[in-house]
Amino acid sequence: MSGESMNFEELLAEVQLKEKRSRKRRFALYAIPIAAAIFLIYTSTVERLYFSLKYDIPLDQVDLAKEQHEMWVANLTCTGSLQVITLSDGTRVGIQACPSGDILVKLINPDGTKFYRWISRRGLLERGLLEES
Repeated sequence: MSGESMNFEELLAEVQLKEKRSRKRRFALYAIPIAAAIFLIYTSTVERLYFSLKYDIPLDQVDLAKEQHEMWVANLTCTGSLQVITLSDGTRVGIQACPSGDILVKLINPDGTKFYRWISRRGLLERGLLEES
């Protein structure tokens, strides 16, 4: 009888060991991707915080500022005169299309302050506002 109970105890110990290994595998299966995702989110946030502090940009506008900077660099050779219209309140709006398909918009307020913003061709395509030609 003690031989049978030992076999049962050994079998039970073996099953428990396999179950413990299985739990460790499941943990690793979930823990590694979760840890990687947390790392990516953390590094992205740290990078955005760095740019925000370095260039005195609100944290929620860092991505837009980086995109605008990239477009200035990409369209550096796009020179020419902007086509300007004047609105009823005295605000002037100038636009210029570049060979890349990107568009530069310049607003000049009645008090003379200027504001520039790029509209990317890629962004228009992604949003379905422009068709690929």
